[in-house]
Amino acid sequence: MSFSVKYLGVYIDCDLIWHDYADYICGKICKNINVMVKLKHYVSKATLISVYYSLIYPYLTYAFTLWGINYNAPLSQIVKLQNKAFRVINDVPLMESITLHYTSFGLLKFSNIVKLNTCKLFYDYFHHEKFPNIPINILIKILFSCISRVVSMNISSILKCIVEYFREKGIMP
Repeated sequence: MSFSVKYLGVYIDCDLIWHDYADYICGKICKNINVMVKLKHYVSKATLISVYYSLIYPYLTYAFTLWGINYNAPLSQIVKLQNKAFRVINDVPLMESITLHYTSFGLLKFSNIVKLNTCKLFYDYFHHEKFPNIPINILIKILFSCISRVVSMNISSILKCIVEYFREKGIMP
């Protein structure tokens, strides 16, 4: 049993493994998925997506630059719950792949949300000087932590993400 402290709504444990915070988020997301299940018969898919963005997405993205780059084990339950929310929205059977439903609505899976926002963090650091007090060596450690901890996040996917983001902003041809 690890000791954890709640600070600004995030449970931080002494080993930084984030199991307590992942359990906390899972409980909140489960309750909100049940709300979506009850609403499903009375509202449209567009409304359910809005409900997802208002009730579930904030839990996925709050302070996730800290805990979202964690090992896959604590995050697997969160990913399963995100998939369950999309199954509710799209009436997808349990044995059917959910990936096509993400892309059809233009929504991102949790791992892709983490990748995108990690790239945005670095872009903001280098181009907008939003974090002038953070030394570059700490940000480099964060980047390599992302690469080494998340199996699905390899260097090529991070570089593709950075290049796409720079192209979107008109910085790179």
